[in-house]
Amino acid sequence: MVITTDAIVTYDQPVDYGIHAFCQVCQVCVNRCPGRALLREKIWWRGVEKNKLNFIRCRPVMARYLGCGVCMKVCPIQKYGMKNVMKHYAATGQVLGKGTHDLEGYELEEKGYYGPGDLPLFVRNFFNIPHGRAEAWACPSTCVRPRSPGRPPPTSMAGPEPDLSHLLSSPHISEGRVACRWMTWSPRLWTWPR
Repeated sequence: MVITTDAIVTYDQPVDYGIHAFCQVCQVCVNRCPGRALLREKIWWRGVEKNKLNFIRCRPVMARYLGCGVCMKVCPIQKYGMKNVMKHYAATGQVLGKGTHDLEGYELEEKGYYGPGDLPLFVRNFFNIPHGRAEAWACPSTCVRPRSPGRPPPTSMAGPEPDLSHLLSSPHISEGRVACRWMTWSPRLWTWPR
């Protein structure tokens, strides 16, 4: 959104409310992230000093657990409001709610409840992110790899075509959710074998 005005305004400096310093003290989001995707220390990234998110560890958790959002759910400023959190911190030197089930507790679907200090465990391949086009990993057993014109198919593709009648009878075909059914790829379009 862009706002234009002809009002007389004065130039001043950004106001530091102490949020960045508070976040470095708090670290609840870093400690509670189920994917361990938040870096504890700030780094310089594209000209800005910030707490960086490790996308490779965050994306699988977000995809599997309905957007996850644990980092936002356990943030005391998000939960209790900045005024209350800062007032409590100024008076006690403690982060409001830190270490309590009220702030730090969360539940992951099919995994259960995790209170302060508890984190879910994932199998090693949970964080493997598919690379390339969706067609290549969504149905690898039914897709033909691209090949140069005039080259014979790889030996694994030689022989009769597999029976894919179970895919053709799938209700997903009519809904358009199956990406491929024994198709070959060309740079312009998907084609069916003749």
